[in-house]
Amino acid sequence: VVAMHRAKWLAQHVLAEGERILFTTFTSNLATDIEENLRKICPQAVLDRIEVRNLDAWVTRYLKSRNYKLRIVYPGGKGKDYDSCWERAKAVMPAQLGLPDSFYAEEWERVVLPQSVRSQKDYFLASRTGRGVALNRKQRADIWPVFEEMRIQLAQKHFTTIEDAVHDAMAELGKDTLGSGRYRAIVVDEGQDFGPEMLQLLRRMVKPQENDLFIVGDGHQRIYRRKAVLGKCGID
Repeated sequence: VVAMHRAKWLAQHVLAEGERILFTTFTSNLATDIEENLRKICPQAVLDRIEVRNLDAWVTRYLKSRNYKLRIVYPGGKGKDYDSCWERAKAVMPAQLGLPDSFYAEEWERVVLPQSVRSQKDYFLASRTGRGVALNRKQRADIWPVFEEMRIQLAQKHFTTIEDAVHDAMAELGKDTLGSGRYRAIVVDEGQDFGPEMLQLLRRMVKPQENDLFIVGDGHQRIYRRKAVLGKCGID
């Protein structure tokens, strides 16, 4: 509720002519609910200056506008496209390390994808803070082929993950003439569910200035395993 009233206030008092606000959140259902509620408190002229869209949908639409050829797939998604790639990657898990399947899934989701790790060298250098299981260089070398195989499977089918798509969107923003001038301000709901790569993207989508980012979140309501430190994502 606070975030919605903040968006309304920004639209009325901060935006210059032609400027817009992005109100984003993690799930599409919540974005729909937010938009419906904004209609109840905002005059149409104010509502027209607030774009409400969950971040995955924003990334998908933006990359399509940049002629992006890959399709984003999700764990457990329609057609099991992501899951079939992961099953092939699991086939090369090194049995000698004695690590459970869940370790590899979490390592992929919490280390490899957020840091855009794309090579064994990158994996050697990647931070694993908070993972609980220490790995030496030899163990990382033994583990890397699992993630390499996952990347091969995705690439062969012209698939990508949402995390990789977010990194690709950041790269495109760097080449985009609008760049960080696309929005005057961004309001974020359910911020605790955004991974570090998503927060980095949001930072790049709006110029650092007064009234630029407003983030609402509650770590006790975290649904996903994503955790991020705002300062490390470039957000002061």
